[in-house]
Formats: sequence, C-alpha cells, structure tokens
Amino acid sequence: MTSYRDILTGITRIADDNNLAGVIVHMNDTYLIESREPRLPGMARVAGMIREIRSLVRDRTGQDLMLVTHGGDYLGPSRIGKRFKGSAMNDLLMHCTTEVATIGNHEFEYGWKVLKQRLTEARRKSHGNGYDVVMSNLLTSDPAGQKLFSPMMLWPRADTRPYVAVFGFAGEQTVKAAQAGSFAPSHPTLESWCDWVAEKVRARRTVRVIAILSHCSREEDRVLQRALHARLPMYQSYVLGGHDHHVGWSEPYGLSSTILKGKAILSVRRCGHSAQGRDSRQRNRRHRVGANGRTQHRGGNAPCAHRNVATRLYG
Repeated sequence: MTSYRDILTGITRIADDNNLAGVIVHMNDTYLIESREPRLPGMARVAGMIREIRSLVRDRTGQDLMLVTHGGDYLGPSRIGKRFKGSAMNDLLMHCTTEVATIGNHEFEYGWKVLKQRLTEARRKSHGNGYDVVMSNLLTSDPAGQKLFSPMMLWPRADTRPYVAVFGFAGEQTVKAAQAGSFAPSHPTLESWCDWVAEKVRARRTVRVIAILSHCSREEDRVLQRALHARLPMYQSYVLGGHDHHVGWSEPYGLSSTILKGKAILSVRRCGHSAQGRDSRQRNRRHRVGANGRTQHRGGNAPCAHRNVATRLYG
C-alpha cells in the first residue's frame, strides 16, 4: 500500500511537471469515526489529511483543484449517526469539505422525511462548506425531494470548461431500500442508464474523465465498468465504489477504466497538458472530445496524440 508521504510526493511531482488537473479523495461507508489502528485513521485525521493535500495543491498550482467525494452509507449506521439520525454525520462530511456524495441503503434507515431534512441541511453550507448529492438512476415522486438530488455534477465548478463529470449509481440493495419510500428506477436497465450517461458526457465537449460514485456490490461494479467502457472507451472512467466496505480493491479494465473500492486518491492529468495558468488553458482549448469519444484537435478530425490519463496514488 502506498504511504501517505508517497501520495504527497506523487502529487508534488505531477504538479511541478505542470500536469496536475486535479486530485480526487473518495470516502465510503463511514461506520466508525474514531481511530482503529493500523487500518482506520479516524475521521479527525482524514479531515487533517484532506486539509494538508488541499494546501499542497493550492501552493503548487495556485488553484483549488481538489474534489472530495463520498460513496454512500454516511448518515448511518454509525453509533453517532443513529443517535442523531445522521445530523452529526452531515457535519462531519462538511468539516471534511466533501463536495459531492451519493446515497446508500443506510441513508433510508430513518425514513424519507428525515433523509429529506438531512439533504436540505447538507446544501445550507453551515460551515462555509456543503455538498450536493448525485443520484442518477433513482427518481422520487416527491416534487420537493427532486430538487435535493442532482443527476450529474460537473467539476471544477468554477471552471467554465469543466473536465470531470460525476454521477451517482445505486445498486440493487439501495434500490430496494429506496423503493420502500417514494423512489423508482429512472431507467429500465443498466444498459439504458449507461446510454444516458454516454449521451450526457458527449454533449459536454470539455469532459475528459467520468467518475461514478457507486453504491454497489463488486459484481455490479464490474458490470457497470464494462458497460461504460463499451460506450466511452476513449474517456477515463472511474467507478469509485461503496457498499463493500471491508475491501481495499482496485480493478482496471482495458486502458481507460478502473474500479476503486475502499480508500482512493486520484491525481488526474488532462490531455498531457497543464491545468494551470492562462497559457495552459489556451493550449487545452485546442482539444475536444469528438462524438466518437476520441480526443480531437480543434479544426480537424485527427485524434489527439495525448491520452487523458489519471494516476492512482493510493488505494
């Protein structure tokens, strides 16, 4: 396993090469918040690690190029989650500067009314932070509840040319828990959902990377990974997993798709060019993702010689 210092060294090296487009820190299934050495650092240290990495990225790039995500099961079933019906866990995620999460089966343990309240609180940015919830394959019949979910999030948000598309996908167990409330699947099959994702991604010319916040079993993640790769083989796609919280698992597929379950930090490079500064932004404007999923130079149909790659530093 890569050490934390190796992570910082790797990020520094890529940033100093003017090739760092962003860092993604992914969490999932927050059942314990205290430290349990040697495997569980505790949420206080996780928050400190995130702060240190964010400071490093800002110092090296002059920009806030860090995205913190959660793959579901955070409102419950920890003891503090159960005691306060998820409100304390909302605060914890905000202290960790989480920007986007998806929901898991344990989010439904307190009923839809409580879940709706927690999602509302998450958007209030009570600590100067806040997070959105992406849920792309479930729909609620509650009109007010529909406004609390986003089908897709583009990142960086402040960038006029975002290059990461984030989706949320609920597996079978979460779908069953949701259907007991006011939810129903948004698409009849996984294949039709992946067709919808491909359409959304191709409509955004600047997107290079797809991140699926998945709350699924390992087998469901594999099916999802392969279905996405079949439709978008020239995009970098990551299935950032949840639900199977007892594993630290990475599984690549082809040249551009990877499943990461457990703890994961990604350093994403964009088109072989720097994500920093005006000059690099001008260089990146010469590239786009064509309708066939290939990166192309503007003004021509030849595929770009630079592959969009992402380096896994920790998992």
